[in-house]
Amino acid sequence: MAHRLTRANWLWQIACLLFIVSTGLFVVLCSGWPWWTAIVHVVLVSGNAFLIQLLVRHYELLGNLSIFPATIYFLLNAACPSLLFEPQSFLASACLLATCLNFFECYRQNECRVRLFNAFFFLSIAGIFLPRFLLLIPVFWIIFNIVNTLNFKRWIASLFGMGTVIGAFWALTFVFDRQDIFDEVLRQSIEGFYSPIRPAINEWVLFAGIAVLSLISIFHFLGVGVKSRRNSLRLFNTALIVTALLCMLMMMLFWPSRYQFLILLAAPFAIMTGIFFNDVQSIFEKILAYLSLACGIYFCLSTFTL
Repeated sequence: MAHRLTRANWLWQIACLLFIVSTGLFVVLCSGWPWWTAIVHVVLVSGNAFLIQLLVRHYELLGNLSIFPATIYFLLNAACPSLLFEPQSFLASACLLATCLNFFECYRQNECRVRLFNAFFFLSIAGIFLPRFLLLIPVFWIIFNIVNTLNFKRWIASLFGMGTVIGAFWALTFVFDRQDIFDEVLRQSIEGFYSPIRPAINEWVLFAGIAVLSLISIFHFLGVGVKSRRNSLRLFNTALIVTALLCMLMMMLFWPSRYQFLILLAAPFAIMTGIFFNDVQSIFEKILAYLSLACGIYFCLSTFTL
C-alpha cells in the first residue's frame, strides 16, 4: 500500500502540472480569452478534484489513501483544454458531486429528509447552470432508491429542494424584469435533442478511449462491489455507475452539448478508472494506461493545431 500511495502522490502532482501547462498554453495560443480565465479554470477543476477525493476518502471507495481518482481527473482535463469554454458545466459537476455526498449520507438513515432536500437543491442548481441536466433530475429519484427508500415524505422533501431553487430563480428574473432568461433556460433544456452524431477524427479517438476505459472500469467496479463484504460499497458503486451511464446517454442524445456532459461524466469516470488503476497491477493495466495517454495526447495536440 505504501508503494501505491507514494506512486499516486507523485503521479497526481505530474498530472496537475500537465493540466496547468495545457490550460495556460491553450489560453495564450488558442482561446483569445484573458489570462485570468486560466486561473478560474484551474480553480474550478481543482475544486472538483477535491470533491472527488472527498467522496472517495469519506466513503472508503478505494480502501486506501490513493489519489488516483484526482490524478485521472487532472489528466482528462489536461487532454481537453478546450473545456475551458464550459465553466458553467464545472459548476454543475460540483453540484452533482455534492448531490452524491448527500445521497450517500442517507444510507441506512431513517431521518434523511434534510439530506434529500440538499441533494435536489444542488441538482436544481446544476440544472440552472446546465439546462439540459433538468431532464435528468427525475431519474435521480430512481438512483436514490439504490441507496435508500424514497417514500412520500422524502419525495416531498426533494420537491421542496427543487422548488426552492427554481422558485428563487424565477423570482429573481421577475424582480429584475428578465423573465426571458427563465424562458431561455427552459428552451435550452430540450434544444438539440437527438441531433446527428458527427464526431471529428480526434473526437473518435478521445471518446473511443474513454468508452473502452469506462467499460473495463465499470466491470471492475462491479466486481469490487460483489467481492466486498460492505453492502454500502456495492450500493455506492451502483449509484456511480448509473450516473456515469446517464451522462454517456445524454452525450449521445444531445450531441451539440457533448462536452458539457463529458465534464459531468468526468467525475464518476475518474473515480471508477482511478479505482481500476489502483487495484490492478499487470501488463494489461500498463498497456491500457499507455494507450489512454496516447489518445489524450493526440486529442490535446489536435486541439492546438485545429
